[in-house]
Amino acid sequence: TVEMTKRAKELGATAALVVTPYYNRPTQEGLYSHYRSVALETGFPMVLYNVPSRTGVNLLPGTVLRLSRLEEVVAVKEASGNLAQAGEIANDCRGQLVLLSGDDVLTLPLLSLGATGVISVVANVLPGDVSRMVRDFLSGKEREARQGHERLLPLCRAMFLESNPIPVKAAMNILKMPAGKPRSPLTEISEKNKHLLRGALARYGLIGKEGTKG
Repeated sequence: TVEMTKRAKELGATAALVVTPYYNRPTQEGLYSHYRSVALETGFPMVLYNVPSRTGVNLLPGTVLRLSRLEEVVAVKEASGNLAQAGEIANDCRGQLVLLSGDDVLTLPLLSLGATGVISVVANVLPGDVSRMVRDFLSGKEREARQGHERLLPLCRAMFLESNPIPVKAAMNILKMPAGKPRSPLTEISEKNKHLLRGALARYGLIGKEGTKG
């Protein structure tokens, strides 16, 4: 992680999104030690990434609070799906780091708890609409934000018909936004789910009913 973070810094990145170590399920002390080492050895702005459904380990609020005291830790991408946990992070770390939603379907609830943005999957297809929804909420236009969120929800769910990033790559390719094929062992989207994905894109008005870009 240290080596790759340094490499990203050399290539001109402005920050690193660093996921928790996975598979061996470290303790909270192990997670703290890992992130602290990356921070101190790179001196580079870092966004913590908590996604227990993929890594098998949950970065708890107390550990996030400890890490927020490190100058290099600037934000956390929270994708645990646990709103109580996100709220605790928002309250405990207010003013010390930025809370970002890591789950499109929960972006609006997390904004209401104190998040100020999202690292989004569906924004690869609809960057303007996702950005507008967040800006509306943060500027006090809660009704407009809710309407935008509700409109986005079916497409957000369609992005997870199969393992991410399979559906979003398929959606981008359908929309003539070349995204290539998923790298092995991920496969291309099944025909059944591609049909469902096309339906979601059509209902949003992104393509015609026959699957042509609208």
